[in-house]
Amino acid sequence: VFCRTKSRVDSIYKNLKAAGLKVDVMHADRPQKARARALERFRSGAIQVLVATDVMSRGIDIQGIDAVINFDVPLDPEDYVHRIGRTGRAGAAGQAFTFMGPDEVTPLREIEYFTKALIPTWDLPGFSYDSGRIMLQDSRSTTKTTRSMFSGSRSRGKGFGFGGRYGRHT
Repeated sequence: VFCRTKSRVDSIYKNLKAAGLKVDVMHADRPQKARARALERFRSGAIQVLVATDVMSRGIDIQGIDAVINFDVPLDPEDYVHRIGRTGRAGAAGQAFTFMGPDEVTPLREIEYFTKALIPTWDLPGFSYDSGRIMLQDSRSTTKTTRSMFSGSRSRGKGFGFGGRYGRHT
């Protein structure tokens, strides 16, 4: 599970641990020895879930990761590519899921533009979507014409509703 901030990592860790999962964390506030121990425990299967900031998204090769969950949409499209690259290594199958809130539309659009791929979207059951969907599948594009979405122009947000968090599957 990837998060943008250390405090979010710690919060998710506490919730998963309280739910009875074997979980550990990796972020810059942990000593190097603790990070190495968490990584080894994850590799060996001693823990089920590793919650981390982007400190784990680059240069770490762990076989057998079935799924990556982005609790927050990364602000840098390259971070997204590195995060989801932790799954499906060496030709193995893998899935990546990203939760998204209304303030994360622009970073998601930038990821789609960067990767030249539309990310399939759907509503998650059990969430309140006060103002409808954030993204409309048929209104999205990976072409350069979407550039105004990133420049802060008046057309920013046009065609989008705002509501709760949404699931993204890649």
